[in-house]
Amino acid sequence: MALQYWVDDFFIDLSRNQITHNEQSQTLPPKALAVLTYLAKHQRKVVSQDRLLAEVWPNTVVTPNTLQRSIAQLRKAFGEDRKQQSYIRTHAKQGYSLECDIVWQDGDSIPQDKTAPEEDAPSPAPPEPAIDKQPSNQNHQTQAVKPNRFPIFALIGMVLLIFFGFNYSSPKQNSQLIFDRLQAVTATDHKEFGPSYSPDGEYILFNRYLNKLCVNKIWAKNINTQQETELTPEWGTYGRHTLSPDGKKLAFISEEDCTIPLTQNICYNLVSLNFQEALVSPQQPSVLMRCKNSAIKNPVWLNNNDLAILHK
Repeated sequence: MALQYWVDDFFIDLSRNQITHNEQSQTLPPKALAVLTYLAKHQRKVVSQDRLLAEVWPNTVVTPNTLQRSIAQLRKAFGEDRKQQSYIRTHAKQGYSLECDIVWQDGDSIPQDKTAPEEDAPSPAPPEPAIDKQPSNQNHQTQAVKPNRFPIFALIGMVLLIFFGFNYSSPKQNSQLIFDRLQAVTATDHKEFGPSYSPDGEYILFNRYLNKLCVNKIWAKNINTQQETELTPEWGTYGRHTLSPDGKKLAFISEEDCTIPLTQNICYNLVSLNFQEALVSPQQPSVLMRCKNSAIKNPVWLNNNDLAILHK
């Protein structure tokens, strides 16, 4: 593929990521130039947004806003805007097209050096040794020019050992995730906190806070159906929750006023309820542990079906 080409009187140099016009160069992002190059390959043809996203951002989740940003960067480089579309034209609900002359230039060819010596010219044969020279000197000269190849092989072996050892020992890096948009999952007048996924990824669990009374309930939202379900029947002061690894039990901390204060006015209870039954109808949680002398928080369900908590 040519690394250089002309769009009308603009010179595009992909090797430098530059657009030059009247001896003035601008550097653009590689993705924006990739969009321009694909449009140039399909000169005066309408290319859909989906096609451009698939060609320029393969195996990457991006939104049409990313493509529109690249188009805006190209139009700015060409000195045009949405109203004046002399180069890149927008076709409503169809895509984009490049409406100008394209001249491709092969920037990969390397000119041959005509001053280089001809390789076919035979080198003059060395003169035969004189008869009167001593054989011992000739043998000595022959042994002196023999290279010692052992260090070379040892160096090559060491490089290969380091290369393969690094490849097998270093962890493979995962592909980078790109997030272009944040989407609201819920939309109410109440505050919400403590979201977590169910083990099967089907539900998002969260606490919904009632500002006026300073209490909250625990809710679950089905990702597929978008249906919200109350898991606790009554308002309370509930902390962060945790689901068992099998997704059957939900545990959390419930705070309440101590009727007979010992060392503090607030009692902390570690409570649990059946998550599957609560999806059908709200369930009253059962108390697993009461704490009147200190504070407990942040329960975590372990893989061996035990619960870990922070105990002050």
